[in-house]
Amino acid sequence: MPVAALIVDDTRLAAQVIRYHLEELGCMVVGEASNASEGLKLFRKFKPRLVTLDLMMPKVDGIDVLTMLRSVKREAPETVVIVVSAIPFQKTQDIFDQEGVLAYIVKPFNQYSFQPVRIKLLRAFPELKSMHAS
Repeated sequence: MPVAALIVDDTRLAAQVIRYHLEELGCMVVGEASNASEGLKLFRKFKPRLVTLDLMMPKVDGIDVLTMLRSVKREAPETVVIVVSAIPFQKTQDIFDQEGVLAYIVKPFNQYSFQPVRIKLLRAFPELKSMHAS
């Protein structure tokens, strides 16, 4: 059974690239959101096991990315979260690492820079190994 994934990114092209890499790995994208408020609603509706989060999105209904991340981790601690952001700073990455994200990948990325994330996802979701030849 594929791993259900939710993409939260306000850049259409970035969402398409993320979708491609996740589907290539064997994930099934169940929803896409363009802000954290919408992302949280879709998270609660679909209960995906994997969420990708962009950091540079408009704050809507008082919900920003950090609020969404903390809500996801509180409501479903086993959910795997990957940050996909144009912010390259180590300090920002450290903050999200402390919040429990599995990986932090800097945009733009390609199949080579995605490789470390791919390896972490295969470890987090062993069922992907049987679906995807390594």
